Amino acid sequence: MHHHFQPARRNIGWTLNTSAVTLSANGNSATYSSNAESSTQGDTVVKVTYTVNSQSASGSSQGITVHKPTSLKTVSTVPNDHTTTCTVPCLLNPGKGTCTIKAGTSCNYTEPITRRRYSVVDKWGNLFQNVQLSGVTITESVTASQGSCGGNKVETGRTGGSPFYDDFGKCDSCCEAGGPGCTSTATQTLYANGFSVRNENITVTCTSATLNP
Repeated sequence: MHHHFQPARRNIGWTLNTSAVTLSANGNSATYSSNAESSTQGDTVVKVTYTVNSQSASGSSQGITVHKPTSLKTVSTVPNDHTTTCTVPCLLNPGKGTCTIKAGTSCNYTEPITRRRYSVVDKWGNLFQNVQLSGVTITESVTASQGSCGGNKVETGRTGGSPFYDDFGKCDSCCEAGGPGCTSTATQTLYANGFSVRNENITVTCTSATLNP
């Protein structure tokens, strides 16, 4: 006597209650990408239903939140946090109160660097690293005025993520030993994942950087 057994038909279904995310499901796992930030925390509900032979066996729901970078929190600002070596053309007449350079030369001096530490914040005040979102892409746009320095570039440098560091300084022949010193100003816009999150006004001298706000 032969018996034929029909294997149980199992199916896993995924649903969303909003269009804030796009869900890509593959069997018992799913990934999602965000389309818009959440209105309230946990308002995007992912529901998964497990069925056997078309009979619902179990189901569960989980609320998720789409966090959009909104602003930056200043964690700390440390003047003279560390130094860097500047390599610039040598002054033609050190000690004479001018920034005139001697073409084809190269001189080194040590410059102090101001370091600011930021955290990325969403509209609810959550720090991104506190909601397991540390992999933030940080970019910037800097527009500098020449001021009394020989060049119009204010150097800034940063590391990505949340929290991240931003360094501020100025390399200029005017700042060499025997130079008269100088001041430059700049405006800086910082972006997190492409969203504008901070505007800064920067003033740098040979020995300091002032940041507002």
